[in-house]
Amino acid sequence: MTTSIIVGGSSGLGRAVAQRFADRGDTVLISSRTTARAPQAEDRTRLAAPRLGS
Repeated sequence: MTTSIIVGGSSGLGRAVAQRFADRGDTVLISSRTTARAPQAEDRTRLAAPRLGS
């Protein structure tokens, strides 16, 4: 397991990568240019893998 920082992780390819890393058990830190979308991305990823960093 590793810690991954995903820039642009609230949508699109960044979100898919964050989800994939979380699914394999990594700790995921999501950075988002749009703060309004970041909480939703975090919630979706946390449901799949609880080792999500904030």
